[in-house]
This record gives sequence, structure tokens and C-alpha cells, in this order.
Amino acid sequence: MKLTLTLDDDMAARLELLRERRGVSWNEIVNEVIRRGLDVIERQSKTSKSKQ
Repeated sequence: MKLTLTLDDDMAARLELLRERRGVSWNEIVNEVIRRGLDVIERQSKTSKSKQ
């Protein structure tokens, strides 16, 4: 899926540093970061629900 995003300058800079260190494309780094972030959020959500 193609999508246009507007990133805050600080986020773009952090992504660029990570992208350069890993030697990957913008698509790869953005997908990885979003995927990892969603994994954390989903785990936290499951943990919160199990404590209720």
C-alpha cells in the first residue's frame, strides 16, 4: 500500500540515523519501526486486559 506521511523533524532525523546504521531503505525502516511499535502496544493492551 502506498501512503504519504508527514513526519515531525525529530522523528525523521531518528529514522534517518537508524536507516543509515542498518543500511536499509526508507520503506524497510518505517515498516520495521511501525511493526515493533504495534507489537509493544498490542502486548501492553493484552497485559492490561488480563489484569482486570
